[in-house]
Amino acid sequence: MHRVLVVCQHNVMRSPIMAFELQSRLGADYQVRSRGLQQWHSREPDEGILEVLRDYHPNPEIAKAYERHAPVRIEKRDVAKADLILVQTQEQKSELLEKFEDARNKTFLVKELGGEGNLEIPDPKGQGIQAQVDTMKSLGELAPKVAEEIRKRLEQGN
Repeated sequence: MHRVLVVCQHNVMRSPIMAFELQSRLGADYQVRSRGLQQWHSREPDEGILEVLRDYHPNPEIAKAYERHAPVRIEKRDVAKADLILVQTQEQKSELLEKFEDARNKTFLVKELGGEGNLEIPDPKGQGIQAQVDTMKSLGELAPKVAEEIRKRLEQGN
């Protein structure tokens, strides 16, 4: 079983959506989880994000998965168990590497694995519904390329 960890700031939108997208593409040989660098104020899914997923995501299973999502802060054991860690921004990568030595050599930007270099996926929080829709679409478009690259990197070791 390969373990992939997707991280964003609060584990509210970017990391859970990308984790659901990747899990649906990678299948049962992979365990894809999401975490946040900081604790979110709630353990419930964000209703605004859930509404965006229900209204705009082409796969209704992603919204159903998000209904069961509870934001969780990353811990040392999450990093230790992960074979590969994906972050949204360079700042998150730096913070993760500063906090967790075990994250070295296995942490990458999502867009880096998606073939788009060191570009970042900015946090749409507070920027309105269109920014959330655009972020969701961007994650969905990146997911097939990222899943393919994850397979290449992790299955080479077998």
